[in-house]
Amino acid sequence: MLQLVKYPNKSLNVPCVPVTVYDLDLQNQINAMCDAVEQFHGYALAANQVGFNNRIFVISDSPDLKIFNGITNDPPVDRPKVYINPIMLDPQGETRYKESCLSMPGVSAWNKRYDNFTLVYQDRQGNIHRTIANGLFAIVCQHEMEHLDGKLFVDKLDFFEKAKIQPKLNKLRR
Repeated sequence: MLQLVKYPNKSLNVPCVPVTVYDLDLQNQINAMCDAVEQFHGYALAANQVGFNNRIFVISDSPDLKIFNGITNDPPVDRPKVYINPIMLDPQGETRYKESCLSMPGVSAWNKRYDNFTLVYQDRQGNIHRTIANGLFAIVCQHEMEHLDGKLFVDKLDFFEKAKIQPKLNKLRR
């Protein structure tokens, strides 16, 4: 069973490395992450939130997340869904969403996100896929990709939103 890495652990600020080897160790890591996202009852989970340093995130089987609504060449849905070496292309529009994070319990704030974009990623075997991300799925993907870059959603909050949550952040630091 994996342990959740919590703020202010510095490993959350370390960018993850691209996956280049698709071996049994990677498959075991992915399986553990899929179990963990369900165990922690989150929408999604990035590798560095559970002590791994690969560019991988998984998205839970929550019915709130409508996935594959702009399919180009997506595989059949396997849930939790695995995204390896994800890249965002052609981001468009803007939306606001009240985000939270498993690694920052009790902290939530309104954040700006792109409305939609093309998500390019690899599956468990290294095959490349493209899909259109929008809605809550797009928000969750952006949140997780920031984790993979060593950033937290609170890093990009505007001054007023950050000021509102500062006492909670200070409490987590203690």
